This record gives sequence, structure tokens and C-alpha cells, in this order.
Amino acid sequence: MNWVQEPRNKNQETRTKNQGTRTRTKELGTWNQELGTWNQELGTRNQELGTRNQELGTRNLELGTWN
Repeated sequence: MNWVQEPRNKNQETRTKNQGTRTRTKELGTWNQELGTWNQELGTRNQELGTRNQELGTRNLELGTWN
């Protein structure tokens, strides 16, 4: 009787361990989404810097014409 119950308990432990792994994977997925959002924000900032450089270029042309 004892020998038959042991494997059943062992299977339950394995199932619990697998569920823990699944939960951890979901957390990593959420962290990846946050990193993705952060990358988009950096991309937007780079575009703003690009626009500012264009404005500086235009101002230099105006100064050249004035001189």
C-alpha cells in the first residue's frame, strides 16, 4: 500500500514544479513587453533629435544667406 502511494505523490510534486515554471515564463514575458515599450520611447527621442538637427541646418542656411 505504501509503495503504490509514493509514485502518486511524486507526480503531484512534478506537476507543482511545472506550474511554477509556467508562472515564471509569464513574468519574463511581461518584462519583455516593458523593454519593448522602452525601446519605442528611445526611438521617438531619436526622431526628435533628428528634427532638431534639421532645424539647426535650416538656421545655418539662413545665416549664410544673410552674410
